[in-house]
Amino acid sequence: MGHRLIKISGLLLGVLLFVTGLAKTVTFGEFSSGIAREIPLPRELGMISAFLVIVAELLSGAGLFIRRFRRLSAAIAAFLLCIFVLLTFRRILDGREFECECFGILRIQLPLIYHLGLGLVLAGVALLVVWRPHNGVTHSTSQQSRRALLVWLALCALGLLWALFSSFDSPAGAIPEEKKVELDVAFPVRVSTARRATLVKGVATSGLLRPVRMVEVVPKVNGPIIAMSGYEGKDVAEGEIVAWIDKTGYQLAFDRASHALLAAQIEYRTLSTSPFLLAMDTAQARRDLEAAREHYQRVRTAYAAGRIDGPAFFRARRDYESTRAYLSANREDVIANRSGLVQAREAYERAKMELEATEIRAPFAGRIAGWEAAVGMQAHAGRALGSLVDLSRLLIDVDIVESDAGRIRTGDSAAITCMAFPDIRLSGIVRTVSPLIDRKTHMMRTTIELCRQRGSRSHARPSLCPGMFASVLVETDRLHGRLLVPREALLVRDLRKLLFTTEEGLAKWHYVETGEENQDLIEIRSGILEGDSVIVDGHHALAHDARVCVKK
Repeated sequence: MGHRLIKISGLLLGVLLFVTGLAKTVTFGEFSSGIAREIPLPRELGMISAFLVIVAELLSGAGLFIRRFRRLSAAIAAFLLCIFVLLTFRRILDGREFECECFGILRIQLPLIYHLGLGLVLAGVALLVVWRPHNGVTHSTSQQSRRALLVWLALCALGLLWALFSSFDSPAGAIPEEKKVELDVAFPVRVSTARRATLVKGVATSGLLRPVRMVEVVPKVNGPIIAMSGYEGKDVAEGEIVAWIDKTGYQLAFDRASHALLAAQIEYRTLSTSPFLLAMDTAQARRDLEAAREHYQRVRTAYAAGRIDGPAFFRARRDYESTRAYLSANREDVIANRSGLVQAREAYERAKMELEATEIRAPFAGRIAGWEAAVGMQAHAGRALGSLVDLSRLLIDVDIVESDAGRIRTGDSAAITCMAFPDIRLSGIVRTVSPLIDRKTHMMRTTIELCRQRGSRSHARPSLCPGMFASVLVETDRLHGRLLVPREALLVRDLRKLLFTTEEGLAKWHYVETGEENQDLIEIRSGILEGDSVIVDGHHALAHDARVCVKK
């Protein structure tokens, strides 16, 4: 039974050696590089050594299935396995407790101690096959087995000498001690101090800066531009002229309207002295008006009864309205209409406005933008020459999701950061809150006004321009006296929150309990103390007690 078990074990060992030899043949480049790195050898010798090992494994694996060569193949296999055991033991003594692939096949990852035990077991199986006694052993086969045993012992002795030589002597390619690089390097990190402060919570959103007022500069009359003082980016005062339109034709129309007005005023003065228009019997006028009203009532009744036709009714109504207007009107109004004074004054005022419109003025103080006018070009009424922007205040229109709509109130403070100036924090205030939620986007429109600096006539950042993108945090809660660290300091490993601090040049690992947070800061309830230097950059690959150096 024991002989049969040894035989089966030997056959299985042969299969294993043959398969590993084939696997190393497929990955010959990696295997030869590993040998050259382990011993260390030149590239050519490493390839030759890898070739000899593969051939030895293939031949010994195949020889274990042939009775005549079984002992010799087992001896070679034992030699190879002993070399493998010695290399693994040497790696363990060097402290290289890394995982490596099992025989280069199947990508099985095992610790080195498991490789050592596996190699010892397989070497023992090979030795049992070498020393396995046979029934009816002849003298020749006995001598053959003794020769195989002597060959195996010689090979083991050579392997032991090579292992001792490579373990205690410096290889030719080794780096001299004085030129070795110190592996205990310090990792550069950036730190921040854990401090107690006020944690501001709010609703985060974003929007674009816009001016409080922006209007188009539009001429009211047509004509060529003969002069211009406005240009792109110019600051203008309220009422300042920015362009002049040729006023020759408008001046003539104004003069003509002035003369017509003077003639109407003279005619009004003449008619005012007429006895018929100046005086009127008030009692007789009332009697005539009452008679006209009674006549109109009779005609309307007859029209309703169908006794008269429509034209007669409309003619009677027109006569009544004319009589009422004449007898009820003020005498001065009658004289003004009779003399043409009303029409003349209207034409005069219109001509005056058109003449004044040839001077294009700024409606308010601001800055010119998008100016397209030029001297000599034809201006058209209603076609804009440019825009005027009021930069005295800047606003941001933002959208708030409906879940946060109830938290926003008019007068709430806001912290604003522009993408163009990420290091500058501006303040603002909520000016308007829409009472409606958009049906399509489910957002609520809110307007934020940027606050000015105290004691300054300009904004906190004079170079802010309408159209810039800004991030807004509308403050809804202020939590005082909280221990805060930057959000970048927090890590999650094994589903637990932690951060690193620095103590005497070493990184210290701390599990922490967190609380409230906002976009930039997070509250630490336990795990560190106020004043600790917390690592916020360069800490993703750190380990406990790793050496670090703080960079500015």
